[in-house]
Amino acid sequence: MSGYTYYILHLTKDAQERLGFAEDSVSVWDYSNDEDATKLDGRLWYRARMAISNKAVYLQIRHDEIQAVETIFVPTQPNSSSCFIATACSANLDELSTLYHFRDRFLMNFSLGKKFIEFYYKFSPPTANLIRGSTILKWLTRLFFIKPIVSILNWFFSSKSNKYL
Repeated sequence: MSGYTYYILHLTKDAQERLGFAEDSVSVWDYSNDEDATKLDGRLWYRARMAISNKAVYLQIRHDEIQAVETIFVPTQPNSSSCFIATACSANLDELSTLYHFRDRFLMNFSLGKKFIEFYYKFSPPTANLIRGSTILKWLTRLFFIKPIVSILNWFFSSKSNKYL
């Protein structure tokens, strides 16, 4: 099965303050030992790569600023299409993973769900291009569309009686 791996670095309060993050964790594509920073400082440093607004951003994080590392493997089906609108409004990996999970584990099981997916992949790219070109549309779409849907889906998936998990 194909897919991709990303990591959630759970940060200490000191790391959150130093890096300017309000959240206690950050999703990164990869991280590795930053040998140059380690040699200069004498302490072990990591260089982590994350995506912000579709751009790769590198962070330097000391080993003692990371409380835990969570490895996430997100399976994708061969030839799966992306979530155009969520990607256009800079949804994070957790949000995209939830949307992919809903598509692959729920919508694909029903003929009406399959028709919705067909419709979405046919008509959402122009909408995504419009959103991608506007900072305010990105913000509004994420706040009033993506985040509520992902919250509802997370609640749906966490239901112990849910037979579609």
